Amino acid sequence: MMIDRDIADLYEVQTKRLNETTQELKKISTKEKIIQELNKEKRLSRDELATLVGVSANAVKQHLANLKKENRIIRVGSTKAGYWEVQDVK
Repeated sequence: MMIDRDIADLYEVQTKRLNETTQELKKISTKEKIIQELNKEKRLSRDELATLVGVSANAVKQHLANLKKENRIIRVGSTKAGYWEVQDVK
């Protein structure tokens, strides 16, 4: 029954590789998720973005700062009454 065990091991390895590959294909960076959400709704708060994206508000703050440095987003208006404008630059 050594062949059965070898086949089972091979199946397990191939299944694991397939799952890892599928997960890699589905991965979208947090910054890209933030961009997607801001494209849908410009007036989202940091807390709302955190909930939608699945990270902490502090992580969103960091990502927003990086996106601003990269000129991918700009803040229009005041902190409370303003909104985010997504730029086409990547």
